[in-house]
Amino acid sequence: IQEIEAKLDESNRTMRIAGKIMDDNNMVDRYLSAISSSSCSLALRWQQGKFLGGGAFGSVWIAIDLDAGDILAVKEIRYHNTLESVARAVRDEVTVLQLLQHPNIITYFGVEVRRDRLCIFMEYCPHSMDKLLKKGRITDEFIVQVFAKQMLSGLEYLHGKGIAHRDVKPGNILIDTEGYIKV
Repeated sequence: IQEIEAKLDESNRTMRIAGKIMDDNNMVDRYLSAISSSSCSLALRWQQGKFLGGGAFGSVWIAIDLDAGDILAVKEIRYHNTLESVARAVRDEVTVLQLLQHPNIITYFGVEVRRDRLCIFMEYCPHSMDKLLKKGRITDEFIVQVFAKQMLSGLEYLHGKGIAHRDVKPGNILIDTEGYIKV
């Protein structure tokens, strides 16, 4: 552990001395550079709101678009401990999100690359299937059928694009402000 910390300290010192933000030889920096130069890079005036939760790659917050007044979700991935595999997965996620347009798939708006973090902006959905099930609020059989059909429609769309969700669970099945299921 001490050896790893020493290498990290030396690397940080070298980067500060050189005044470099990104290193072309660093795979993580190359992935971030590719993401930032994508067609969906945003320049958005926004305010961070309430913490919604954390996932494999980072934290999710409410974001308020200060110009339009819209409420969005922002997934924030900090760079300080980003491994190459995580950076590759984030790049792949952003690439996939750019391709998807379906009423039962979360809408992707774009990314913002900052010095210390990457922000992925998506549609905000205030409810999850997990919360509704815990509160016992889904008892009507017709509603269950509608939700199941919408979820399967979204998953069928993904599979048609050659994409496997791989983390389908009640906490990841979201419900937008109009009551539509989003995968």
